[in-house]
Amino acid sequence: MVKEPSSSSGVIQGSYKEANCGSYAIVKPWNAARLHNLAGIRFSCYIQPWLPDAKHEQVLISTLDVNYGSGFAATIDHTGTISIYVGNGTTISKFDTAITLQRWKWVELELCIVGETLVADVRPQGRLAEIAPRPSHYVKRLDFAAKLDGLKPLTLAAGYFSDASTSSPQATNIFNGRLDSPHISTSLDGLTYNTWAKFDFSLDMSSDTIVDTSGNAHHGALVNAPTRAVKGFNWDGSEPDWTKAKYGYGAIHFHDDDLDDAAWSTDFTIQLPTSALSGAYAVIVQGVDEAANISDHITFFVRPPPADEPHV
Repeated sequence: MVKEPSSSSGVIQGSYKEANCGSYAIVKPWNAARLHNLAGIRFSCYIQPWLPDAKHEQVLISTLDVNYGSGFAATIDHTGTISIYVGNGTTISKFDTAITLQRWKWVELELCIVGETLVADVRPQGRLAEIAPRPSHYVKRLDFAAKLDGLKPLTLAAGYFSDASTSSPQATNIFNGRLDSPHISTSLDGLTYNTWAKFDFSLDMSSDTIVDTSGNAHHGALVNAPTRAVKGFNWDGSEPDWTKAKYGYGAIHFHDDDLDDAAWSTDFTIQLPTSALSGAYAVIVQGVDEAANISDHITFFVRPPPADEPHV
């Protein structure tokens, strides 16, 4: 319920709405293209986690479709360890690679799933004078043939699943950190791979579009306004102004508390009296259970009239 910010004691009935926070990228052509009978997939991306010890799993990439037991996803758990989800057409299996990522440290992740084989390689990136640690390698022989087709879109920094058995209608498990230069290749025979999408985040940075430079036009969209033009894996400090730099600022920083337009429908409007003086006002929002004393103040401002207009 909302009380009008005037002398009136009237009450306007509101409605319950949710704000789905968290920024991510969505590439709808993945499911729109109706990819069938994929024999293999390769994914590579530079990753910089900023909150590897978050209290929830964080998705790096996902095509996982829990309802159909298909697709794949790469995530990091609350300890920063990389896990891989793979579907077999009926159920989803989760594999722990035991490869742990460090906060603020760039790595290159290469993931390959073909037939009954899962391979993940992680190569830490050196920064300036810092020497990179040794790379990590994980290989797993699956006891099933991977079912990589699915009806869900491809997402970066989020996924449409809560866990291996629970689908989510909203993107969840948001990644807190930076991604740079994702590259996805697909294969129909398990031998020959063709680039499906190669994203360059340094292009069209004033928009909510991520540009596919492969020529396939598999462009994606950003949700909830993640931060663009941030330092990427190849930043070397040679140019501090991203608008002048030719490289080094091709990353996007995602956060699980980002929020752009919640896309709520309008419950009510308030007509301010013409006698309202310029100043700060607030709409008082009260929860349905007034005994719980849950309320908030939505602040707005009334400007003074233009100089050529008389003040009421």
